[in-house]
Amino acid sequence: MVIKPKQHGGLGVINLQIQNEGLLLKQLHKFYARKNILGYISYGILITKWKDILRLHDNFKELATCRVGDGASMLFWEDNWLNGRLGQKFPMLVSFDLDHMVSIKEVQEAKDLVILTKSKSNGEEQDVWVLTRDAPNFSIAVYYKQKHQYTQVSSVFAKLWKCKCTMCTNLFFWLLLVARLNTKKEDIDHLFFQCPFARRCWQSLGIQWDSSLHLNERLLQARRASRLPFFMEIYIIAMWELCKLRNRKIFEGQNASFGLWLQRFKEEIKLQSSNPYVC
Repeated sequence: MVIKPKQHGGLGVINLQIQNEGLLLKQLHKFYARKNILGYISYGILITKWKDILRLHDNFKELATCRVGDGASMLFWEDNWLNGRLGQKFPMLVSFDLDHMVSIKEVQEAKDLVILTKSKSNGEEQDVWVLTRDAPNFSIAVYYKQKHQYTQVSSVFAKLWKCKCTMCTNLFFWLLLVARLNTKKEDIDHLFFQCPFARRCWQSLGIQWDSSLHLNERLLQARRASRLPFFMEIYIIAMWELCKLRNRKIFEGQNASFGLWLQRFKEEIKLQSSNPYVC
């Protein structure tokens, strides 16, 4: 959870496994681009590294697309060079081919098949392998983003990390969103929204909640209704103070009152607005 990017519901901690894969795939990209790979290293280390690189060969082919040059490094049936893989588009046709791993260059040299690649090929240039159209050179950052591009999460997470609260309160709210906040089996919906004390706090701020919606959608709906540019800050700090009052009552035996919550809410707003280290 924490190693997901912030916009995908995580904390943005670097996933070292994906980072390492990106470094190895960069060497594989150099190989296909016919560049010097791995620099000046010993033969033994080269063999070890190359074995690790080859384990990711299928990953590279799944992610990369290619622009045909001389066709020497691209497979006619298996590589993505013609808006998809021809082997997947025409499986019946592939079944008649004795060599499924034939390169585009070899097909070009077959006189009766040259028409298939004539419009896409440029024999004077080398093949070009890219991850995206906007990034012709292999980038570990682009690879990292592609590994998470299909993760669908609520837009609340993106708004969370843009708000001007301190990291402590932002982290508290993130734990709440991902259902990792320790409330001793107490229902979060009741604690922060349904109990009479919480309702009075929200009413004093002029915030109305639609209890029929999921937490994320409930927040977005209330934000749209309020039209306040600093709604997220108000919402997070209000919940933060509710949680602290609840903890003081349970663990320290202190009484919780609306006046005390309102006083501490105002103090926290003032404190965080004057903090030069807000995120």
